[in-house]
Amino acid sequence: MRSSSFVRWLAVLALIWGQTAWASSAKRKTFDSFDFLKDGKTNGIAVNERGILKLGYQLSTLWTPETPYIWDVIPERANTVLAAVGSEGQVFRVNLASGKAELVFDADEAVVSALCGEAGASFLAGTSPDGKLYRIGTSGKPQVVFDPPDKYIWDVVKGPDGSILVATGEKGRLYRVQASGKVDTLLRTNDQHVRCLAVDTDGNVYVGTSDNGIIYMLSPAGEVRVLYDASLEEVVQLALTPSGEILAATLGKVPAKTPGTSKASSSTSSTTERLLSILSETKQRSEVFRLDRQGFAEKIWSSTDEQVYTVLPETDSTCLVGTGASGKVYRLSRNGDKDYLGKFDPSHVVRLLKVGNEIVGCTANPGRLVALRDRENRRGQYVSPVYDAKLPSRWGSMMWQAHGNGSAELYTRSGNTKKPDETWSPWQGPLRDARGEHVDSPVGRFLQWKLVMKGGQNFEVSDVALTYLTKNAPPRVTEVTVYGPNIYYTGAATASSAKEAAPGEGLATPKSLGDKKTKLGYRTIRWSFEDPNADKLVFDVAIRHEAWKRWKSLGHKLAESAYAVDTRTLPEGRYRVRVVASDSPENPPGVARKSAPATAEFVVDHSAPVFSGLKVVKEKGKIWLEFEVTDALSRLSSVRLAVDAGEWQKLAPVDGLCDTQHERFRVPLPRSATGQVVALRATDISGNTGYTWTEVK
Repeated sequence: MRSSSFVRWLAVLALIWGQTAWASSAKRKTFDSFDFLKDGKTNGIAVNERGILKLGYQLSTLWTPETPYIWDVIPERANTVLAAVGSEGQVFRVNLASGKAELVFDADEAVVSALCGEAGASFLAGTSPDGKLYRIGTSGKPQVVFDPPDKYIWDVVKGPDGSILVATGEKGRLYRVQASGKVDTLLRTNDQHVRCLAVDTDGNVYVGTSDNGIIYMLSPAGEVRVLYDASLEEVVQLALTPSGEILAATLGKVPAKTPGTSKASSSTSSTTERLLSILSETKQRSEVFRLDRQGFAEKIWSSTDEQVYTVLPETDSTCLVGTGASGKVYRLSRNGDKDYLGKFDPSHVVRLLKVGNEIVGCTANPGRLVALRDRENRRGQYVSPVYDAKLPSRWGSMMWQAHGNGSAELYTRSGNTKKPDETWSPWQGPLRDARGEHVDSPVGRFLQWKLVMKGGQNFEVSDVALTYLTKNAPPRVTEVTVYGPNIYYTGAATASSAKEAAPGEGLATPKSLGDKKTKLGYRTIRWSFEDPNADKLVFDVAIRHEAWKRWKSLGHKLAESAYAVDTRTLPEGRYRVRVVASDSPENPPGVARKSAPATAEFVVDHSAPVFSGLKVVKEKGKIWLEFEVTDALSRLSSVRLAVDAGEWQKLAPVDGLCDTQHERFRVPLPRSATGQVVALRATDISGNTGYTWTEVK
């Protein structure tokens, strides 16, 4: 059996033998960006914001009802939960082990929007719209506990004294329903909706509203104070950490509310829309805060791309958040770390809760009951997003860093479409040597890799990297610009500073032009460029007069992107400038490519405008000065007149605009001009100036 080092040598030799068709410099891509890694598909592997992959929760779907929505879920027994489902006001009991579901409540209202467990086998269900609060016992027969004068019931929790707390809208009230049936209004807000509730171990009640995003704190003695005024309009969920800190998930339209502005009408619409149609076309911002009882807030999440609908404390320092519309679940840490745990796509994760040793959640659009499970025998799989090498590529090796107790295997596949399809190669592998193993996937523009990890809780993989060679494509000079006469940029090369680049030197991006200055006789030439292989480039710059047969070089293999030519060293006439790019700094002869020539035109003009037909015309008691001005190469920029050595005055031609190489003038003179000397001055855009004089007789 051949050794792995021998196999690696064969791979290197294969690359060398194929060098004439491929770029000579191998590229290396390290997959350590969280923005890239979080778009992969993972199950059992958490992706850290620092690019570390570690074993984590296994994601699974427990139950899929025939409805696009599950609005709420609560634990019932050791292995069952209750799920509020769909738009027909139904609640199902779901067995977590078997996935079997049975209908236990069917309300007259459209939606069961809130559930709350009770001691024994009964539970509470709040409905919307025109909501009622029901108690459903072992008999299955519902009993109306509370019929509020409000349209929506958003949340129901048990109070510290055993009473029932009910959050409602559209009047924005918090009610307390006592065991005797007596109802008290604990809080009348200035918002239209009380959206969520939480109760701590000391009996304090926390209330989140929608319209102005206020979080209230109600003490056991009945004292009410504002704990926090969020910058966004709606508090969608409150949760408490083991130590009693408050986690608050908030949502709002972009841009966020401004101080003193109520969002009542728009918030009412969006809140109802989230209940009945959770997919909103409106762009929203999502923020999650950690608060203490004094109202000190620390922002731990902010995004306009993913909206947090639910937050679940995991420990005092970590929490899980569920998002939409990607269905992703993240772990947020107090120290600022963020782990991507996986996704139930496409969906909105609207609730996460702890049921025994499992984390259970529910999603909307589509509706699913899902689970995140932490297995003792840890095993996980992560499939990366598709990597685009931009050009057909020959794959080299993959390598990675591994720490802790465990094993890792990598698999790869390649193709020439953005999305893997039947034209892609099959998965090939496994690669087991973290120091680097050759990738057997065939030549292609796109590559995807799959990581399988097994091991303990401390096992981590990071810095997954790929080497490859791309087909060497020619560079492109995308634009050549010649600036106006007498314009000089300090960042441009000149005849005295331009020199051939040293081996390996070149430009990957254009240099800065520097400061713009006026300098007699100079024209600045600038070029833009690109290279599909991201190679450094050098440039050949040449000019040719319209009467010349050959190009005259201004510079060879320049590592410059602008050149200022002194046109006083050139005969006047029409010129063309040519720029050709080469990727020779990073490719040997036979492999290096040149761009197609890119050109632009400019004029060198040393001659002043010429006056002709100058005459004084007297007719009907008026005096006119008539003349024409012509420039052989450049358009005219201004013509001026001065009388008896007086101040120069700008003249307008007969057509009103001095913008061509030839202009005709007819200028009125006062009767007093007789006997005076009139001077004329014409200037072209190259700065050449001609003069003439006449005496008015």
